[in-house]
Amino acid sequence: MAGVTISTVDGGFIQALPVNMGTAAANVLVAALAANRNRVYKLVVVSAAAQTVQFQDGATNLTGPIPLTTGVPLVLPMDGQPWLTSSIGNALNITQSSAVNLSGGVWFSQNPL
Repeated sequence: MAGVTISTVDGGFIQALPVNMGTAAANVLVAALAANRNRVYKLVVVSAAAQTVQFQDGATNLTGPIPLTTGVPLVLPMDGQPWLTSSIGNALNITQSSAVNLSGGVWFSQNPL
């Protein structure tokens, strides 16, 4: 079977990380990397209970509160364009409204462009 190459807008490589969080605070989704931007190309998360989540570039809100329903996944599908982008040197965070389990995966790139 042939492999698939996914081109990113920044020329970076797609990396994947599991998501497993559970505190009512800002949680790091993709850690900061000096002199680089983080770009999220795909995200799948599901909450163990109803809550809201908000995505942030460091401490700056990128979205408003997004309501999650118990067991219903939030899916940002891979489409070639990033859904979330940090400024250079900042982490991408998720702030949860409740201390309940939020799990899934994130696909991202880190590149200075």
